[in-house]
Amino acid sequence: MRHVIALICLGLILCASIASAELQTATFTSTTPLTIPDSPGGPGTAVTQTMTVDLDYYIQDIRVYIDVAIVQWSSDLRIWVISAWDTELELFHIAEGGEPATNPMGWYPTDFTPYHDMTQWHGEGGGGVWTIVCQDWSEGGGDSVLNEWRVEIGYEDTVPAEGRTLTSVKSLFE
Repeated sequence: MRHVIALICLGLILCASIASAELQTATFTSTTPLTIPDSPGGPGTAVTQTMTVDLDYYIQDIRVYIDVAIVQWSSDLRIWVISAWDTELELFHIAEGGEPATNPMGWYPTDFTPYHDMTQWHGEGGGGVWTIVCQDWSEGGGDSVLNEWRVEIGYEDTVPAEGRTLTSVKSLFE
């Protein structure tokens, strides 16, 4: 009986220490300009840019920042981000998220409402290669430029992520 009580007390202490762990944040930034070519009509050429995130912890909170210079309007633009675990989420879907008509600059989900729910990234490992994809969807207006994008990951540093890719996680069950 004393062992059972000791194990219960130990479990409560561990739970209390985990619950009181403070959320840390790390921000990763790419400032390499990416030209988003104007569409010839319909879906234009999708352009991508990658960024290596050096963080061996699981995502508990996340924000993505974009700064786009648009020649005339944003209503024909789509932007999505692919996590290091290949989870693809659309942020900017043909101006459905409260973005300004020109030059959207700000954080998802703080300043703008993402098209897809970003909590789908929660629980994934943050480290690895992240990709942003940008595409123009209608003719006229000229090329746009993604000036900068950032990924800010909230994590607890008490539990490091073990696998960086979905393939490495799947291999544990084979």
